[in-house]
Amino acid sequence: MWVVRDFTLQLLDNGKPISSKQYLENALQPTGGYSDDAVEKDQIRALLSNFFRHRDCVTLVRPVDDEQKLRNLPQVPYDELRHEFRTSFESLRKRLFGKAKPKTMFGKPLNGAMFVNLAGSYVEALNSGKAPVISSAWSRVVQAQCHDAFEDAVKCYKAELQARVRKYVSAEQFEKDASFEVIGDEKDGPNDGIQVVNNGQGSNAMFDKHGNLRTVVLRRKSEIQDLIDEAENPTDTENEMIEITKKDSDAEFEAAAQSVERTRLPCPKERLINVHRLCKKLAKKKLRDIADGDMGADVAAGGGDDYMAQFRVAVAAVFESYRQQNAAASMSYCRHVLSVLSQPGTDYLTHSEQLHQKSAMELYRETQAFLQDDLIEVHKEFVARAVGPSADAAYCEFVSQHVLSQTIQRTEITNAAHMAEVRALEKKMNDLSVKVAVAQGQADAMQELSTQQQQKCELGVKEAEQRCAAELTGLHSTLEFKTNELEHILNHNATMKRLADTAQQGQYRATEFALSAFAQVLCGYLIKQHMAPGAGGSTRAKWQQRYFVLQGPQLSFYDTKEDYERCRSDNPPMDVTGATIEDNYAVPEAFSVSFHDDKYYPLQLHAKSREVKQEWVRSLRAAAGGQATAQGGAACSAFSSSSIRPSASGKTNDLNSSAVYQGEKKVPPSYAQSASSSYRAGTGTGYAAGNSSSEIYGPTGGAGGSRYMQM
Repeated sequence: MWVVRDFTLQLLDNGKPISSKQYLENALQPTGGYSDDAVEKDQIRALLSNFFRHRDCVTLVRPVDDEQKLRNLPQVPYDELRHEFRTSFESLRKRLFGKAKPKTMFGKPLNGAMFVNLAGSYVEALNSGKAPVISSAWSRVVQAQCHDAFEDAVKCYKAELQARVRKYVSAEQFEKDASFEVIGDEKDGPNDGIQVVNNGQGSNAMFDKHGNLRTVVLRRKSEIQDLIDEAENPTDTENEMIEITKKDSDAEFEAAAQSVERTRLPCPKERLINVHRLCKKLAKKKLRDIADGDMGADVAAGGGDDYMAQFRVAVAAVFESYRQQNAAASMSYCRHVLSVLSQPGTDYLTHSEQLHQKSAMELYRETQAFLQDDLIEVHKEFVARAVGPSADAAYCEFVSQHVLSQTIQRTEITNAAHMAEVRALEKKMNDLSVKVAVAQGQADAMQELSTQQQQKCELGVKEAEQRCAAELTGLHSTLEFKTNELEHILNHNATMKRLADTAQQGQYRATEFALSAFAQVLCGYLIKQHMAPGAGGSTRAKWQQRYFVLQGPQLSFYDTKEDYERCRSDNPPMDVTGATIEDNYAVPEAFSVSFHDDKYYPLQLHAKSREVKQEWVRSLRAAAGGQATAQGGAACSAFSSSSIRPSASGKTNDLNSSAVYQGEKKVPPSYAQSASSSYRAGTGTGYAAGNSSSEIYGPTGGAGGSRYMQM
C-alpha cells in the first residue's frame, strides 16, 4: 500500500480521469532510455513490480489549508480537518483493515517496533554483502522487544511507587496528609479504568508529533484482575514464577481491588513492603507476558539476558532508596514527637527564676518525679505516636542526650540550692557571734557602773569563757574524732572491696580450674525474654541481653561477661537435667527451655544466627540428657566468624577427636587435643561489642592459655 501525502496533482492520463491505483501502475512502467540513470530507475521499477504483485495506492490531500494549523497539525481536532482529507483517510483505513493481514514470523505476529528491528537487520545484512539469517534477525527482534519491555516495566514501577508513596517534608505536613493513606477505591477517580495511548500533545489533539492517529482504549477488567491477583512469595525473592488467575468472580475482583494501598513516609516497613509488592506486580505484568511467554523462551534458547532477574535487581535498587528515605523520615518525625512530649521538662528548666524560690528538698523530689513518672509517660505517648523503623533509635538518642542533659541540669540546680541553704545557716551563726560580742560589751559597761559587782561579773565572765572554751575544745575533739572515724571506715571499705575483688578473682580462677578439669563450659551472649509488669497489673514482654553459661547440667546467666568472670550474679544456677528444648519455627534464631517439674520459669531465648542457636540447642539437649558435649573448633568455624586461641604449649589437634563425656570416667582432654588446627592464631569478637558470641572454656584458663570458642 503506497500512501502519497500532500497530493496536489490531478489524476488525469491524456485528459482522462484515472484512479490512484492506475496512477501507481503508470509510475511503475519503464520509461526506456539507455543512460545509466534511466536503466537503474527502470530496474527499480521492475523489482517493485515483481516483489509487490498485489499493490494499491491512496492519495491524501493536505489536511488543512491554514499554514498556522499545518505547523501545529497534531493539536488540530479531527473534525476541523478538510473533508477531502477525512474521506481519503477513511477509505485508507477501510482498505487496510479489510485487506491487510498482520505480519508474522515463526507463528508470532509482529508489531511496529518488531517490524522496524527486523527490517533494520535485513538492510544491515544486505548492505554488508551478507545473506540475511532469519533466526539471527528474529533473535535480535526478540531481544529488543524484551529490553523495551524491561525498561517500560522499570519506569512503570518507579511511577507507581512515586504516585503511591508520599515523601516526608515536615512533621506538620505528615499529620495533615493522614487522609492520603486510604484504600484505592476511595481515592481513585471515575476514569481510572481508561488508559490513554500516545498522550503527549494535549487533551483535544487527534495526532501525535509523528502524525499518527491517537487511540484511547479501555483497560480490560481481566488485566486488572491479573495485576492484583498475582501471587508472590515474600520469603523467596529468587523464585518469582508466579501464576496469574484469570477466571475469578466479580466478588473476588472487588476484594482484590481493595488491597491497593498508598502510604506516606515515614510508615511501618511492612506497609512500605506491601506498596512495593503492589507496584512490582503492576509493573511486572507486561514484562512477564513477554519474558515468560514464547518470546522469553526464544531469548533463553538464544542465550539472551534474564530480564526478570534484571528487573528484580533494578526494582530492589529503587526500593532500597525508599527504605533509606523511610528510615530517615522516621528518625526526623520521632525526634519531633519526642521534642513535643518533652517540652514541659524543657520549659521547667527555662524558668530558672521560679526554681530559685524552692528548697533543695523540693528540687530533689521534682527531679526524682521527673526520672520516675514523667519519663514513663513520655515513653508511653511516644510508643503510641512513633512511626517507622527508626523509633527505637530515636528514643535511645533522646535518652542518651536530652534526658541525661536535663538530669545534670536539675542536679546542678539542686546542689546550688543546697549550698545556698548552707550559706544561710553560716550567716545565722555569724549573727549569733555578733550578739555574743555585744553581750560581752554590755557586761564591761556594767563593770564600770558597779564596782561592787565588778569582781562578781569578772568571775562570771571568766567562768562563761571557760565553759565556752571547754565546749569549743570538746566540739573540736568530737569533730576530729568523727573525721578520723569516717576516714578509717572509708579506708576499711576500700580495703574490703579490694580484698573482695581479689577473693572473687581467686575464686573464679580456682572454680575455673577445678570445673574445667571435669567438664567444658559453653557460654555467650543471648537475648532473653523478661516479663515486665505494666500498667493496671498487666505484663509485657521485654527482651534483654544476658551472658549465659552452660557448665555440665548447670545453666546460669549474668548481666555481662565481666560479672561472670568475677562471679557476680543474683540468679542461682538452673539444673537443665530432664529439661525440654524446643525450636521456634516462626523465628529461626529463637528457641525455648522448659525445665523438669516446672522448677524454674521457662526461658525464651534468641541467638545471633541459626548456627549459634543450633550449637546451644545441641549442648542443652546433651546436658538435659546427662551428657557433656565437647565443642569442636571445626564446628564453630561453620557456625560463625570465631577463633580459638592456642594453648601455652602451642600444639593443636582436630577438635573433632575430643571425647564426648557420656557418664564414662575418662580423663578430660587437654587443650592441645581439643583445639582445632584452623584456629591456631585467630581472635574472636565478643557479643558484648554488638555480636552474639559463645565460648567453651578448657582446663587451662587465663588470658594466655584459655581455650574457648566465640560465635
